[in-house]
Order: sequence, then structure tokens, then C-alpha cells
Amino acid sequence: MIGDEYSMAQELHNSGMEAHERKQFDEAERSYLNSLEIRERIGDEYGRAQTLHQLGKMAAELEDLDEAEDWHRWSLDISAKIGYQHGQALSLSRLAQIAQRRGRLDEAENCYRDRKSTRLNSSHIPLSRMP
Repeated sequence: MIGDEYSMAQELHNSGMEAHERKQFDEAERSYLNSLEIRERIGDEYGRAQTLHQLGKMAAELEDLDEAEDWHRWSLDISAKIGYQHGQALSLSRLAQIAQRRGRLDEAENCYRDRKSTRLNSSHIPLSRMP
């Protein structure tokens, strides 16, 4: 049943966030990836964007900027596809930070500019939204 799978995916996502906060990165990654798998299966694009964002955040914290960039770009693509402007703004902000850390200042500036434009038109999707 989709409702049960949706709840399981959300629980796994939350467990991943808790493990991430405790710096238990392997456990966090497992939880996030399991959540992502369920969310893909049930078509929860909003949830996928959120979980991909968290994976990118964790990868950046672990100094794996290539992986962080990949996760955030994937989150940005999904957010753009579903019109989740707040998610786009979050991803663009993280991508700007990554570009800045790499010394790619023009790219960082473009991301920040795009983020500002997106935030001006931002609409939030309620957290309780189910596919």
C-alpha cells in the first residue's frame, strides 16, 4: 500500500537525518538510500528531492564535493520538474557553496543569482503532501 510505503520512506529519511546529526555517516547513508529507493518506487518526487538534498549535504560535509554536486544537481532537476521552487533554491544554494569551495566564483555567483530569482517566486509544498 502506497501510504504505508510513504510512511516507511519518511521514517527512513528521518532516521538518516538523526544518524547524520550524530555523525554516523554509514548508517545515515543506508537510511537515505533506502528511503530514496522507496520514494522512487512510489513516485514521491517531492520526497526524492528532499532525500537527495540530504545526501548532498552529507557528502559535502565529508568533503566529497563531486558526489555532493551530483546529489544536489539531481535534487535540483527533480525540484524544477515538479515546480518545487523552495527545493530549487536550497539546491542552488548548496551548488553555489560547492562552486565557491572549488574556486569557481563565476559559477557560484550564477547559482546565487538563480537562487535569489527562484526564492522571489518561491512556493512551498506542505510536508504532509503524499504522491
